Amino acid sequence: TAILEDGRKFEGDLLVGADGIWSKVRKSLFGETDASYSEYTCYTGIADFVPPDIDTVGYRVFLGHKQYFVSSDVGGGKMQWYAFHKEPAGGTDPENGKKKRLLEIFSGWCDNVIDLLNATEEEAILRRDIYDRPPTINWGKGRVTLLGDSVHAMQPNLGQGGCMAIEDGYQLAVELEKAWEESVKSRTPVDVISSLRSYEKERKLRVAIIHGLARMAAIMATTYRPYLGVGLGPLSFLTKLRIPHPGRVGGRFFIKVGMPLMLSWILGGNSSKLEGRPLSCRLSDKASNQLGRWFQDDDALEQAMGGECGTSSL
Repeated sequence: TAILEDGRKFEGDLLVGADGIWSKVRKSLFGETDASYSEYTCYTGIADFVPPDIDTVGYRVFLGHKQYFVSSDVGGGKMQWYAFHKEPAGGTDPENGKKKRLLEIFSGWCDNVIDLLNATEEEAILRRDIYDRPPTINWGKGRVTLLGDSVHAMQPNLGQGGCMAIEDGYQLAVELEKAWEESVKSRTPVDVISSLRSYEKERKLRVAIIHGLARMAAIMATTYRPYLGVGLGPLSFLTKLRIPHPGRVGGRFFIKVGMPLMLSWILGGNSSKLEGRPLSCRLSDKASNQLGRWFQDDDALEQAMGGECGTSSL
């Protein structure tokens, strides 16, 4: 029985808590737990804007010191963007002040960023601090289970938060279908509790790995250094020698060898049922072919780390 705040009661065979990062269902099951603040706040908006090279570049990441900017073509002559800035949680903007602050934060950045901000209406801009929650060992009790952000809220850098919730829903349906078929065959009641525990077991490892990769992607976006000396204060003169940062060298190797495999696994989705489905992920194949371009524009990378903006495009 589920009892709402207004006193209403609802009964059912099971309860799925899919009520987000601040889940009341999770709190009822396991008590109060703190979410982890990423140290970044995020502004986002959608603009009626078509970049001149939209036919060849639909997604861009602009890197800077303690801030970065992401833009994506969402069709219909519109671009969606995300502006990340490192600052304490709980900050607010004056009324109609979001756009003004963004133009100040990203002043001096390249036209790709400034033009997109200028094309965005103030009322179309939203702001929220970025939190996540490490996946827990226990996802449910009895006839209650959790799904999506309520149990494994993750940072947005891989775009996998919603994807994992969809996969959760799919796997839950698979397990309930199995329980139903078994009950029909054995002429016994549906074993809801066992099906919920099976769903949780099937999802935990994959979700935990992708959660970790999302955190890693956030770290990479905020700590990337093209050359030795960048961000080292008195040793910044080393940047003039253009000695590749060891992390950049390692990144090249990972992109060529590890990234295609990782993307195929992440974007390939749930593999419980493969009938009628291609055995390769066409989206990841396409993305992998373009990953090497991330490192090619040295000048853009230098500008990014100097407070201007560089860009990587897919």
